[in-house]
Amino acid sequence: ARYRTLYFYNTQYEGGVCDLNCFCTGSTPAQTVEKLVPYTMNKWGKKVYIVAADYNYGQITAQWVQKYVRDNGGETVATEFFPLDVTNFGPTIKKIQAAKPDMVMSALVGGAHVSFYRQYAAAGMNASIPIASTTFGVGNEHKLISAEEGNGIVCAYSYFEEIDSPANKDFVARFRKRMGADAPALNELATRSYEGAYIWAEAVKAAGTADREAVIEALRSGIGFDGPSGRVTIEPRTNHAIVNVYLAELKDQSFNIVKSYEKQPPADTLLVCDLVANPNQSTFKFENGLKAAGIDL
Repeated sequence: ARYRTLYFYNTQYEGGVCDLNCFCTGSTPAQTVEKLVPYTMNKWGKKVYIVAADYNYGQITAQWVQKYVRDNGGETVATEFFPLDVTNFGPTIKKIQAAKPDMVMSALVGGAHVSFYRQYAAAGMNASIPIASTTFGVGNEHKLISAEEGNGIVCAYSYFEEIDSPANKDFVARFRKRMGADAPALNELATRSYEGAYIWAEAVKAAGTADREAVIEALRSGIGFDGPSGRVTIEPRTNHAIVNVYLAELKDQSFNIVKSYEKQPPADTLLVCDLVANPNQSTFKFENGLKAAGIDL
């Protein structure tokens, strides 16, 4: 907003950005975590142990997990945070063994944190206390660890490469043809960027210009794009995307989609942001946590 520049943020995040110039196409916790928590609690049990990366996303997403666990009649038995360079999870695995939760919810991030899943499986824990994750797979972690180490992990995102639709099959085939044998697996981060660019292009066509103000007006008018994840549109009170969401379970390094939800709004950011009523905002509403934003945990 300071430099009056149109900005697309195409990465999943913790929600709460409220800025007329910023358009967020990545999924937020109300779209994904709010589905993941009750599904896995119903599947495995109501005692949850949270492990998360120690920065904004991990801290705030852990709060969303705590809220959804409580809202669904569950109990958070412990929450631990880890700097991004931590690779030794032995002490935490022992704590999980002692706490005896029904499941672990992971919001770990990055290459170092992949060690958690390997060490967890090596300790035999994946056979007794299953894992759900708000992050696993968006960095293609499911291709880095073995099938035996990853089988059974459940995730929820606005895109999986395995979506069974003509549009997605065509997208994946074209990507692999262009990138060749070394093409990486596609995930939400990649596809949101692809669809974000096309939503911008649709708005430019509708506006007849690439001028910032005209494009913003077009983006907020109901413009959308039918992409590999389904139809994506912009919700005008928040400038966040309305997206389809998919729940999936990992098996042999591929995600099997078990449930889908169409046209999910960014309900978390809608609690704190209304750019229709007050367009002159440029703030991160969850900067100081959910309680500071008036959200009861």
